[in-house]
Amino acid sequence: MLPGASLSSAEILDRVVASIGDVAITQSDVESEYRLERFLDGQWPPPPPDSKTLDQVRERLVHQKLLLAEENQNLPRDPALENTAAEELDGLRKRFSSEPDFESALHSLHMEKNRF
Repeated sequence: MLPGASLSSAEILDRVVASIGDVAITQSDVESEYRLERFLDGQWPPPPPDSKTLDQVRERLVHQKLLLAEENQNLPRDPALENTAAEELDGLRKRFSSEPDFESALHSLHMEKNRF
């Protein structure tokens, strides 16, 4: 087999669009984050993104990864923050006409209700 022969049948599965140290952010990460942001904003199903929107989402993901890298893992849990998150989730759930609709939206985001 010739060395270049295998390259002609190569298939691109995803693209790295940013990296922070040894952490890669892929195009599919950006697209997933876009869908999650639209879901949280009550825009479901989400409208197709343009390239400027995806660039903005990529920048937010980079900032998130940088903040997570700096985060102190030994911080105690804050019950007030957990209550706020639970209230936000309840408000989000109420935007859907039924629990199955909410679960369907979560499923399309590759998320599960029990992760919350």
